[in-house]
Amino acid sequence: MKKIKLKTPAKINLTLDVNGITSEGFHDITSLVTSIDLYDYITIKKRKDFNIELKCKGIDPKCSAIDNNAYKSAKRFSKTFLTGGATVIVDKRIPVGGGLGGSSADIAGVLNGMQALFGVKDSVFSIADILGSDSSYMLKGGWAKLSGRGEKQEFLALDTKLYLLIITADKGISAKQSYRCYDEQNITYPPCTEKAVSALKSGDFNSFCQLAKNDLYSASASILPEIKEKISALKNAGAPLAVMTGSGSAVLGVFDNQKQRDLVYKALKPKYKNNIIKCKTI
Repeated sequence: MKKIKLKTPAKINLTLDVNGITSEGFHDITSLVTSIDLYDYITIKKRKDFNIELKCKGIDPKCSAIDNNAYKSAKRFSKTFLTGGATVIVDKRIPVGGGLGGSSADIAGVLNGMQALFGVKDSVFSIADILGSDSSYMLKGGWAKLSGRGEKQEFLALDTKLYLLIITADKGISAKQSYRCYDEQNITYPPCTEKAVSALKSGDFNSFCQLAKNDLYSASASILPEIKEKISALKNAGAPLAVMTGSGSAVLGVFDNQKQRDLVYKALKPKYKNNIIKCKTI
């Protein structure tokens, strides 16, 4: 095999509890996450030399090739397993800086792709952990509860399907920005993730909607006020749950049926145009 093509999904945070700060200085979190049918498309080709080349199309990744995590993943994989070089082509569809795990998705996609292309049987989890907090989760995806700084995963046997509207912003927010502002606000919120997971497991969507929240919301909304406006727009249009994903700047309208989701999409599409995306959990 000389070439491999694959798609790597985005993720959403349906809850995010900030539990404190670890002895290493990281924020300790608990978060319910899942994969969605919004993808980056990755092509990896073997090279005759040992170089790593990255080509990007689609959404601008807003960084140089050597600073791109897709490039770093391929470089570290090649160095770790002493494989030949590769040309990596990323067709980026996951918005950048939105809290949708676009960078981590590319890490996971490149590592999974190179593992298959070069026939490497050894685990790549350690490489993923070095490159991004939730990247090891992204190697597998699906429903999971993340903890620590996001590197600890408990995969969940949930068959829940949720229909989603994502409203993106033209401006992203870095996790570093959001956590700094969260610390400055010095507000403690009661945890919700465990109860929210229990509600989903029992099929109680209404209770889930009452429970789910994101502790970084107030911090990120103070940095980018349009986050609050979009949350309100989703709620006013009929979304049972509207919540920010990750540290923002994307927000989610969450539905348990496609018909209701599509009605809200129709109502909000004229205002948000290409910044509103229909998708679902996978």
